[in-house]
Amino acid sequence: QRGRALEALVDLYPAASRDRSVAALQALRAYRSETAFYQNMDESANLLKTIVGSPAGWAFTPDEWIEILRTANREKLGTLVEKALPSLRASLGRHGGVLGMILQAEMLGLSGQRDRALSLLNGVMTTPGLDESVQGLAYQIHGDILSAASRHEQAMADFQHALAWGKPPVDLLAARYRLMRSAFSCGQDQTALAMAEALCGDGVKLSLLPVHLYEMGLDRFDHGRNVLATPWFMLLARYFPGHHRADDALGYAAVCAGTTSPEGKHLLELLETTYPHSFFIYWLNPERRQIPLPQAKSAPVIDRKWKHRSAAWIALLKSPFDGIAREEIRKLLADHPDDQGLFKVAIDSAEAVGEHNLTVAIGEIMMRTMLENGKSAALLPDWAWRAHYPRPWWARIQGESKKYGVDPYWVISIMREESHFNPTILSRSNAHGLMQILPSTGKWIAGKLGIKGKFVADSLWNPDRNIAFGVWYLGYLRDLFNGDLFLAAASYNGGQGNISRKVEQGPFAQLPVLTRLDRVPLPETRDYYKKVMGSWWNYTRIYH
Repeated sequence: QRGRALEALVDLYPAASRDRSVAALQALRAYRSETAFYQNMDESANLLKTIVGSPAGWAFTPDEWIEILRTANREKLGTLVEKALPSLRASLGRHGGVLGMILQAEMLGLSGQRDRALSLLNGVMTTPGLDESVQGLAYQIHGDILSAASRHEQAMADFQHALAWGKPPVDLLAARYRLMRSAFSCGQDQTALAMAEALCGDGVKLSLLPVHLYEMGLDRFDHGRNVLATPWFMLLARYFPGHHRADDALGYAAVCAGTTSPEGKHLLELLETTYPHSFFIYWLNPERRQIPLPQAKSAPVIDRKWKHRSAAWIALLKSPFDGIAREEIRKLLADHPDDQGLFKVAIDSAEAVGEHNLTVAIGEIMMRTMLENGKSAALLPDWAWRAHYPRPWWARIQGESKKYGVDPYWVISIMREESHFNPTILSRSNAHGLMQILPSTGKWIAGKLGIKGKFVADSLWNPDRNIAFGVWYLGYLRDLFNGDLFLAAASYNGGQGNISRKVEQGPFAQLPVLTRLDRVPLPETRDYYKKVMGSWWNYTRIYH
């Protein structure tokens, strides 16, 4: 919690001191590094209000003030910015008045008054003798407004002007990112890829960059432009090997190359070597479906200090202060990425108190850490794989699955992807618990099962009932789709009607089922069935 810690330290310094100002700026940047740079950062809002609301109490450089005021604009604190600007004119340097106009234009653009903002910026940009740094900032904000209005070709020119200045007050990271997005929208992939390569090479952690690389590759792939799709997928695979989309990116790159071509075969080999658990191996290389999952046999050396901490974690995880244990575990894992003994103790501690969602999280951290350090997931020990794919509520799942002739490993795969084994999770769509059942679906299932009395939605919080209803429904969907688990899994997420209409009766109805499902016009479902059926494949390989 770097941001919170730094924010607390700010008050230790005397008012208007440089040290206090530096600490405050570090706090804001810490918040910023934890989210995408263009998202609202709610956690930093109070600190921004303090700074912008009382600007006389701070000692920032002109470039730092611009950074802070632009952040405040994006946090929808434009009213405070407008009030502060007159008193900050001198603090912004010799072009303080012009910079104030630029920041006001940004505020107008963010509030939806784009025409007024663009008019104001056009006046600034055509001012004779304007300092290049100020002009670069004006171009950047002008481009931001055009980009938000989907006027991408004009925005591209603005971002290129801003990047030509190459230093603050231009936000180079943001300018490159938006130039990448605008160039892609204009079909200028060469420019977009150059910006993407620069962003990846900078080593700055932008949470949405790998997501956008994947989406841009998928966009070109879906439009049949495989040559253009491949570089996007390969950027993701090369720079973000621990990302949950990395194996998908390699898989789609193999499809783009042709799985029987030399390049396609090489990519499939790389996929199997690095990500032996990837669903794309099951899909694209049927001959490899029966291969065992590589599981290294190892008994890690465990430092005594981790055993000592385990007792504290178990006590905390049983208490209302479980968040403290979770935070400490995550921090220690980040600080000691190569200490398998620590991972093992953390996993055992979570399992000791039935915190199965924490078990899965630790398993995923361990895999991601190995991949980001250039190692293959094939090197994961057997106990780490079992943490990645645990079997909580297994006796109950087996009992209910036997009633309806459903594969219990399929059931637990659905549960893993739906809730990560958190029995108290509530989705934005009001889905409840382990199997993420909507109250309306629960009421319908209760009727089908002949349960008498009024159905109460809160009964879905009971793990036994949640599992019973979920297993029955999965059996129903399996029968509806004539035993096809892939279609049934997709319908659990996307709705049985959607899958029937858009997959079974859609324009790709004659294609093999996995290729057909990859054309489903439901992005979440397209991803979901791969996750579920990849987990099902791995569960069967680990425990059979």
